[in-house]
Amino acid sequence: MWQDIVSHKRITETLGRAIDSGKIGHAYLFLGPKGVGKRAMAEAFARGIVASRGPLPHPEITEVQAGTPSVLIDQMRELKQNALLTPLVGMRKVYIVHRADKLTPQAANSLLQILEEPPPSVVIILLANTPSVLPTIRSRCQTIHFGALDQAQTLEVLEKVGPAAYDKAQMMKVARLSFGSPGEALRLLEDEGKGLLALEEWVAGYLELTREERLSYLVKLEKEQEALYDYVYYLAVWMRDLIYCKLGLERHVAWVSRGELEKQAASYDLSELQAKLNALYGLLVQWGPGISKRLVLDQLLVVGR
Repeated sequence: MWQDIVSHKRITETLGRAIDSGKIGHAYLFLGPKGVGKRAMAEAFARGIVASRGPLPHPEITEVQAGTPSVLIDQMRELKQNALLTPLVGMRKVYIVHRADKLTPQAANSLLQILEEPPPSVVIILLANTPSVLPTIRSRCQTIHFGALDQAQTLEVLEKVGPAAYDKAQMMKVARLSFGSPGEALRLLEDEGKGLLALEEWVAGYLELTREERLSYLVKLEKEQEALYDYVYYLAVWMRDLIYCKLGLERHVAWVSRGELEKQAASYDLSELQAKLNALYGLLVQWGPGISKRLVLDQLLVVGR
């Protein structure tokens, strides 16, 4: 059941005991950064609950994906209706709800009604990247926290499921760049490195731009939501590497431009770098369809000189 899970040993032990004892809660909240294995854990747990060793889909396991507000409302209403039906096979049904931290008030209200009076045969697993889950929903769930993986664990995931065409050196590089997120590391590999060198050149140069030059560039970038995320993400990695250089921990640096990193690190105070990294990481934690682009651009503007 847990053979595809790397790390999170404490969590697999906790969930395994629940299955073995039959003391399975009616609702769980899996909370942690994007790409650290929440979905894989939820699917493995769901298979254990319905006693299935095969891959998904399974008739008693339903996944509710993040979508537009209207789609989410319809999905929650459908979940509410279906939860009242008896399982077709076995004793339990499992619903996995993605991005529970992004539910609209209407969708959250439908979910809350199920959690307040849960059918005995239903288990709901909520996945969230941020703590922005309604307190009334969160209080009715067992919260399980997922942390980032270390580089060795991320590399282990890549060696298991990453594209076969990549050698260990390439995998080690993206493992360092991924902030402990195997999902992000896999995305980098599947992108075949396209844009990565360009991103590195941009990140290195961005901090040297004047405020006016940064503003001009960000105006052009404003309409590209996916690209905007990448720029925030890799600027945060660059900031982290500057801190490593400042602390004499160059062996942990992800980017290859070590000379440029060391040069820039010397021109910053450590507290200044930490404040910039915290601001960028705060954006990543909040990231989603509803994030304010104005907030993102304002933070990117002040991160430079």
